[in-house]
Amino acid sequence: VTGSHFITCTCLLFSSLLTNYSNYLIDYYNLSNKFPKIAKYLALRQKLSIYYLKWNIFIGTCLLINMIFINAYVLFF
Repeated sequence: VTGSHFITCTCLLFSSLLTNYSNYLIDYYNLSNKFPKIAKYLALRQKLSIYYLKWNIFIGTCLLINMIFINAYVLFF
């Protein structure tokens, strides 16, 4: 069980880092001005990225709490 928690937390961390890095690349290369047809989608993506980050933090926190309870159960019982 702990291995699957570790893999899931690693995937959450990787996806959060990838989301933030892609936002940086969108701003750095000024893609909104270079490609005006997809500017609406890029703006929507950047607005939703904060909610995506909050969701990843929530899932990660739940997994860590679950892992603590499982490890405490194994340790004491």
